[in-house]
Amino acid sequence: MNQWFRFLTVVLAITSTGFSHRLACAQTPPQTAELETPAYRGLDANLYMQTSAEYRAVCLQTFQWAMVRLKQALAAAPQDGRRPVVVMDLDETVIDNGGFQSWLLRTGRAYDQTLFDRWEMFGGDQVELIPGAK
Repeated sequence: MNQWFRFLTVVLAITSTGFSHRLACAQTPPQTAELETPAYRGLDANLYMQTSAEYRAVCLQTFQWAMVRLKQALAAAPQDGRRPVVVMDLDETVIDNGGFQSWLLRTGRAYDQTLFDRWEMFGGDQVELIPGAK
């Protein structure tokens, strides 16, 4: 598990290093991007995820409970030499992409996969872990 955490840390460090100057270019939305209708539709949800103590507590509780269950499963697993694995979705499960959502709200744009792909390439310095994911 420590190897994967180190790998994720290295990946996040690599993606965030040196991209801040490109992010300015990435924040200029293409003219083809649709406007969000109604405007600010996701504002409440975005603010809740970024500022709510309740959201943070639920995330911490969820990951702590998952760790308890993982330890139980590992203790009960047969010792046949096979290594267990945990498979998780990353976006909004382990990695907080709230910076992208905030950018969409600031620019009045609707979600577009092309915009998200561009943000993933150049917005690495805005990526954080979901509380408790570490």
